[in-house]
Amino acid sequence: MNQFHAAAREPETLQALAHHLAKSASDLMTQSQLFQELADRRGHELDGVNRALAELQGAVTMQDNRLNEILGRFNQSRDDVTSATEAQHHELAREFRNLIDQQAFFLCSQVTQIGTHSDPARRASRYLQLAQHLCRLLFGPLPPLSAEISSLFESFGAPKKDTDAHWDTQIDRLLQRLSALRRRVAAVGTPFRWDFEVAIGEPYAADRYQLWTTASPDSPIELAVAPAYSVPGRPPYVPAMVFTAFLTDPR
Repeated sequence: MNQFHAAAREPETLQALAHHLAKSASDLMTQSQLFQELADRRGHELDGVNRALAELQGAVTMQDNRLNEILGRFNQSRDDVTSATEAQHHELAREFRNLIDQQAFFLCSQVTQIGTHSDPARRASRYLQLAQHLCRLLFGPLPPLSAEISSLFESFGAPKKDTDAHWDTQIDRLLQRLSALRRRVAAVGTPFRWDFEVAIGEPYAADRYQLWTTASPDSPIELAVAPAYSVPGRPPYVPAMVFTAFLTDPR
């Protein structure tokens, strides 16, 4: 009898623990954002802030992993979540993909046409590099700051932050859309990952990955450009986008 009552209480216990971990992760993320904003306002790198930020990022990652594990166990104990969460994740996966294609990659294309070599192959190589770096920022464990995106774009030839209203506006719109997506995905309440892990060196497989537009399907995987939208226990809603080799070598 005691075992029966303990089993009956387990979903409630797991749910309470999941909510506690989610709040802890949220608090850590808020602290991290405050540290990043402080460093941005001061206009230079602060060693103490950077050390604290690194510790907070590690703590957020650990909490996120624990939360995913607890939520996974909790969802296994419920039969009523599957169809509802499936529909939500499918909708959010479409938004995730549209954000990448319509805004992130579009901005990368615009940036790499500024002040670069007129050679199309050189521009294609820079476009790939920028797209990869931007996706790592957008879909990392913590939301990026506008200054981080601006700095990345500047390194590829875009105007400096606050000197061109067009770029500032485009970056702000991208981050607003990303923030809304993060909130909606978190509100579903099931484990998920934006997963950059791919099988480097293995042959490209169309049933497992998306292929970068100008990459060869006959070459081995060299890197992940954009992450998969993954939920434990099922195939990704959106597979990772990989680069193999250019169909025509840009070098």
